Amino acid sequence: MGSFSIWHWLIVLLFVGGIGYAIVWSRRVPKVATADGGTGIAPPLTGLGGWLALFVIGQVLGLFRGLASLLETVRLYDKADPKLVNVEVAMMVALLAFSVYVTIALFRKWRSFPVLWIYQGLAVVLFYWLAALILSGMMNVSFAKFVDEAEIGRSIGTAIGVALWAWYLRVSVRVRNTFVN
Repeated sequence: MGSFSIWHWLIVLLFVGGIGYAIVWSRRVPKVATADGGTGIAPPLTGLGGWLALFVIGQVLGLFRGLASLLETVRLYDKADPKLVNVEVAMMVALLAFSVYVTIALFRKWRSFPVLWIYQGLAVVLFYWLAALILSGMMNVSFAKFVDEAEIGRSIGTAIGVALWAWYLRVSVRVRNTFVN
């Protein structure tokens, strides 16, 4: 159980090879048929399709997730110190308001959307740590008391996801052609 068998290595090879093939396939320039029977270069990719469609779904679902987290925090108002809950609610409202602004930029196809989304992603990654730092200062408790191993893992996973989507926003032809307003 401690070492990889040949089957494990084949699965890893298929997985990595599949990703490599998908990258190479997605970078090719498609040819389209023209009226005279010849082939030409396809028109430029634009609009909220392709991988950008997944991005749109994630952005909208993120708004609902942020609203659900805000409502859950408000429910804690009777159980916890109101000052602490107020600080966290204020931070969540600010992040949710910024997320709404970023979503508006997405659907209006503003040129500033990719940069705004990257800022939003950084804010989401840093939110827990900033809240823990502020609350530890307000309660005069060590910051280490707020550090949770599960939250560290979530932060790392979120940071990796944000980095990958930020890379996509920087290199995608569809993104460059869509966000022009």
